[in-house]
Formats: sequence, C-alpha cells, structure tokens
Amino acid sequence: MRLPQKGFIFFISFSGLFFTLRNYEDFNRNVLLADIADLGGVPWLYSVVGIIFSVLAAFIIQNEWQQWSNLVAAVRGEVEGLEQLWHCANHLPEDTRLSICHPIYRYLTLLTTKGLDKISRDEHAALDHAFITICDAVYGMPDHPRLKSTVDSILANIISHRSSRLLYSSPSTPGILKKTLEFAAALVIVLSLFIGVRSIWLDYVFTMSIALLAYVVYLVVDDLDNPLRPGLWQITPHDYQELLRRLEPTLKPVAVSWSPST
Repeated sequence: MRLPQKGFIFFISFSGLFFTLRNYEDFNRNVLLADIADLGGVPWLYSVVGIIFSVLAAFIIQNEWQQWSNLVAAVRGEVEGLEQLWHCANHLPEDTRLSICHPIYRYLTLLTTKGLDKISRDEHAALDHAFITICDAVYGMPDHPRLKSTVDSILANIISHRSSRLLYSSPSTPGILKKTLEFAAALVIVLSLFIGVRSIWLDYVFTMSIALLAYVVYLVVDDLDNPLRPGLWQITPHDYQELLRRLEPTLKPVAVSWSPST
C-alpha cells in the first residue's frame, strides 16, 4: 500500500476518532474544558513531546536519506560499469567477447525478471553464479595491449558498486531506534486529542494537521528504511531493464581484427 493510500486511511480513521471523542460529554467536560482552563500547563508539556519527536525524526531521516542516495549511486554505477564492460568486450576476439557478454546478459535478465524485492534465494544464488562467471571471464581473458587494464578497472568498479548496492538495500535503522520513533509518533498522535480548543472545527484542523504530519513522517522513515519494498522511494530494476534493452541488439557476432600475441 502506497503512502497516499495509507495517509487517506489514517485521515478517515483519525477523523472518526476525533469526532467520537468530541461528542462524548464526559470527555469534553472532564478533559478538554479542564485543559482550556489550564493553558499554562498541558500545551507546554505537549510541545516538549513534539520537539523530542521532531529531533529524533530529523536525525533518522537525515541518515536514511544518505543511505538511499548511496544506494541510488551504487545502482547507477553498476549499470554504467556493466555497459562499459559490454562495449569493451565487443573489441575483443569473438570467443572472449561471448564469454563476457553472455554472463552479463544472464545477470541482467535475472535482475529484471522480477522486482528486486522478489528475488528468491535460488535466484540470488543464480545471480551470484552469473556475476562470478563475469569475473572469471575477465580475469581469464588474454592480455590485450590496450584493453586489459581498462577492463580490469571497470570490473573493479562494478564489484565495488554491486557490494554497495547489496549493503544499502538492507534496512539500516537499528530496531530499537525505529521502535523509539514509533512510540514517539504514537505519543504525538494520541496526545494531540487531549489539547482543547473551544472551536471544534479549529480544533479539528490543528489536531488533524499535527497527527497526520507525525504519521507521514513515520511513513517516510519506514519507506526510506526499506528501499526495495513498494513505496515512494522504491528502488526498481528499471535502470537494469533499460540497459538490457539497449544491449540486446548488440548480442551478435562482431568482427574483430586483433589477435592475442604469443
């Protein structure tokens, strides 16, 4: 379920709870009227809870955004590296070219068959095998007067970006920290119902704004912490699919005049 849908469900649910409590006479008389009569206490205490939640959320979001940016950079770096390696391989003898291009093609096919979040354990093993085959083909290729060092450098960059992608794809926020944020968001949402304002519609607007904002902040953190799960910041195999689409027409025999020296 996407963030706008979750936000809409929360909006409807919280509105129902708000008007249910406001129509409950004992709650209005014993809680809200007492709160309005004591403006010097409860609002200030509530603002402290809001400040603590804001600081905690800002710290986590800053860290999660950095992790997500690193993941995006890793995906783009891996895609660019694979494309460079493919084009370099087209300047090698046919058997060497195919030994590099075929495992790249298989690797991209496995990555794009499903979403990155739906790859099974067996498919992960097949991906690892395809990538190891790429590495073996590059390390075992004959010396080339111009391309050998370039290909080795490109492969090293691909390995680095792939490792970063796998690292940053996993949730990075410690469980205790995320639970603390959940608790703080729940406090901000629930306690907002106990801040009284004489005008029910003015009360509704401000209470709903505070509660909805706290909920959306939590959803943003949760989305950023799970970059492969469907959401606003989901990392999809789109870049790999585009690369596969560009490379498929070139998976055919290429005339190469160079032959390895003995």
